[in-house]
Amino acid sequence: MDELMNEIIEIIEKKIRERGWTKKQFAEKIGKSQGWLNNKLKEHRKLTVDDMELIAKGFGESLANLFPTPQNQIDAREMTILDLIRHVCKAEIEVYLDKNKITGG
Repeated sequence: MDELMNEIIEIIEKKIRERGWTKKQFAEKIGKSQGWLNNKLKEHRKLTVDDMELIAKGFGESLANLFPTPQNQIDAREMTILDLIRHVCKAEIEVYLDKNKITGG
């Protein structure tokens, strides 16, 4: 998963550079501090689906469009990104359940 998360972070950083923004400018655009953005990009295990959606909106894109793939073609890379999103969602649910001491029945 780390390799895929690194690829996602590279895409985010590339999009920031392509637009001629600094990380500070982009962070301000999404209503966050530069420290928050740097932390999310360096400590990528803390990058949640909500974070990725916020970042996508900062680029004026949906989360699905943030990671381009050929039209009408789901390739292995896209499936891996979908798997990553599922993994992040599952981890968030597990943290919530643990924090609220909720057990499966």
